[in-house]
Amino acid sequence: MRALIGLLFGSGLWLAIQSFSSPRRARTLKKKRHVWPTFIDEVASGIQVGMSLPEAFFEARSTLPIDEKTLLERAYYQVQHGSAFTDVITKLSARIQSKDFSRMANLLLTSSQQGIQQLPELLHDFALAIRRNNELNQDVQAKYQTNKIAARVASVAPLFVLLFTATRTEVRDIYLTHEGMMVLVIIAFVSIGGYVAMTKIASLPEMEL
Repeated sequence: MRALIGLLFGSGLWLAIQSFSSPRRARTLKKKRHVWPTFIDEVASGIQVGMSLPEAFFEARSTLPIDEKTLLERAYYQVQHGSAFTDVITKLSARIQSKDFSRMANLLLTSSQQGIQQLPELLHDFALAIRRNNELNQDVQAKYQTNKIAARVASVAPLFVLLFTATRTEVRDIYLTHEGMMVLVIIAFVSIGGYVAMTKIASLPEMEL
């Protein structure tokens, strides 16, 4: 029975660690999403100063992280050796895991094939929309994170109450009885179930434009 009590309190400790650990979901994707507005603005600015679309596109690669920059450098090499810009853009869109880049790529493909006179203005507007969406996403995520922490604390609180009360010999002896063990098991299942439910309820998917 003592082993079971230890297991239950161990579960409480695990829940506590999970409650206060820093969330890591999609951190890399979120950081990378903030680089695309700058890249798109650079492409638009290059077009405005007289560069061709391919020139402006590849010139802006200096603003990207090393992984994306390497992909664009390889694509630039392909274009220099005869590959069509539209084909290269299509391949990049499949390789780069970013919906922002894919949407920009579609806009560039349409411009290359059909011609869009106001392309720089459209790109600047698109970059601005991404920035505003990122800011809104950060604000909402911060508020939801506060609610998530509160929900998790509420889930583990009963186990901590049991832990502190178990320091008293008379209470610990009660826990070791059959009825006490049943109470511990029920509280443990309720706390773990509440933790899982609250985590799912408080989870917020990445916002999209």
